[in-house]
Amino acid sequence: MNIIRFAKAFLPLTAVLSVISCGTKRRSPPPADLINIEVTPHTTTAEVNHCYGSEGGILCLVFGEGFSSADFCDSLSKKLNAFYGNEADGGKVMILNYPSDFNGRISQFYEIAGEKDISGILLLGAPSNTHRALARIEDFWDQEKPFNIISLFPHDDPDGEESTCNIVISSESEELPENIECIILRATDYLNKLPGVLDYNNELFTHAENITGKETLERFTDPKTGLHSINHFVLKASENAQ
Repeated sequence: MNIIRFAKAFLPLTAVLSVISCGTKRRSPPPADLINIEVTPHTTTAEVNHCYGSEGGILCLVFGEGFSSADFCDSLSKKLNAFYGNEADGGKVMILNYPSDFNGRISQFYEIAGEKDISGILLLGAPSNTHRALARIEDFWDQEKPFNIISLFPHDDPDGEESTCNIVISSESEELPENIECIILRATDYLNKLPGVLDYNNELFTHAENITGKETLERFTDPKTGLHSINHFVLKASENAQ
């Protein structure tokens, strides 16, 4: 347990919604308070009111460890691209696969992200040392998060994930929940609708519940200190949301 997790419970951080590209002026909307965001799962490609266009920045999704199945990636990518549009074609989502899109090194994420106008990042099965690349992004922005970062079921160091992501959701079970695709689609929709960068406070628990869809979460407890995390939550194995 590092001191960062302990400090988060008492010293909320104010972040700035901006982009990572070097020549871009920072934007400073108010932080995202606890608000009622209507989440649309988009479980089919026949949705209306599509969110095509990259105005306001793009959403970056990283398929990491445990999410590399070709069938799974293809199915989910089709749904995301059908609703948001692919960034390469002027749409809103940029989908990256680890390790193929990173030359086997997650450290390259910093350079990849730096070339894009990103408004949010969703990590799926973040590999080891992902937090180091995210820390470089914070370093560039003077220790501030320029956008929201949500990490689902990471394989990265818990302390590192908690210090570099706004919300971290892991699972009590070693197996992914049966409704993992729905959770990812909800998380993407939620990330897209957040009006500003989330503060580190107790409201994050409700935001995490909104993402998973049901009250199936508990706060992550550090096994060494017994302290509860302010932004890391565990999906209960026996109560996975549907």
